[in-house]
Formats: sequence, structure tokens, C-alpha cells
Amino acid sequence: MAIISASPVKKAQNKHSTPRKRNRIFARYESGVPASEVAKKEGVSEAHVRGVVKRFPHQDYGVLKPGRGRLTKLDDRDKRRILREPDDSITIPQILGDLLYHRCNPTISL
Repeated sequence: MAIISASPVKKAQNKHSTPRKRNRIFARYESGVPASEVAKKEGVSEAHVRGVVKRFPHQDYGVLKPGRGRLTKLDDRDKRRILREPDDSITIPQILGDLLYHRCNPTISL
């Protein structure tokens, strides 16, 4: 009975590529380099290269849209007001009491 060794299976990458990498992929492909060669040079699959090329013009040319991620609890007005406070011995509950007149208590918890 012979033992057959299987070749390693490549796992799909679950990472998004950076805007810089998407720009490089698009530039190489647009300059006439085949998708298979671009994929080898960038370390991605051909399907990824074709997807980047297909979506690139519709996604603001590789730049991520602003406003992604978790929103801050304090807006710019509240931050400016905190910085204007002259007393160094002021406590956080005092600051919250002064600033949060337009917000409900469950919005910010300590």
C-alpha cells in the first residue's frame, strides 16, 4: 500500500487589501500586465485582481470612505468645552453634569 502525499491546500485570505495595494493592482493591470502575473507579484488570487479592477473606478479609486468605525461619545463642541475648563481638580461627574445637558444619562456610562 503506497502513501500519497497531498499538496497543501491554500486557504482563502479573509483580509481586505489596503488602498495602496489596490492602487498597485489596478495600475499594473491597466499597464497591460496579465491578471495572473499581477496576482503572483502581489500575492493575491486572480479573482481578487479581477474584482479590484472591476470595482476600482466605482469605489473612489481605492480610497476608503470616511465615517467608518465607531462614533465618539463626545462631539467637537463637548471636547472644546472640556479643554476650556480652567480648574484641574474638576471631577469627571462634574464635567458630565456640565456637558450633558442635551443628552440622556444612559448615553454615557462610567
